[in-house]
Amino acid sequence: MLTFKLSQYSATFFFTVGSSLFVTHLLARDFMPIIIIGLYFVIFSIFYNSFLVIVHIIALIINKNRLESIKSIIVLCLNIPVTILYLNIII
Repeated sequence: MLTFKLSQYSATFFFTVGSSLFVTHLLARDFMPIIIIGLYFVIFSIFYNSFLVIVHIIALIINKNRLESIKSIIVLCLNIPVTILYLNIII
């Protein structure tokens, strides 16, 4: 249960911060620090969320609570299409 909560908080945090950076970029076009911060944020979120997905895959293999692991993986992967959409709009 704790890992599912962590996945929820992580997904919510990265969605909120990513959306805030996206809106800030739209309001302040061509402001280079926002673009650089957003790029580093995307790179960090890829590594962090990939690590969590790997942890949940390992838990899925060893642990008996498979439903929680599957739900956690799905929640973490929900931000992927949003990030791709934001990047396509910006680029």
